[in-house]
Amino acid sequence: VNMQYVDAIENHQITLQSLSTVPVAQGKAREMKEQYLAYQMEGE
Repeated sequence: VNMQYVDAIENHQITLQSLSTVPVAQGKAREMKEQYLAYQMEGE
């Protein structure tokens, strides 16, 4: 998933800016959240 299109990550799913949702495997949810937070910090 291209992080620039992610709106939120919660409840084992990613919500994109287009309001589409993408499921995240339970084992990858924490990793995805960490990657998203790191991406957000890069922009600041």
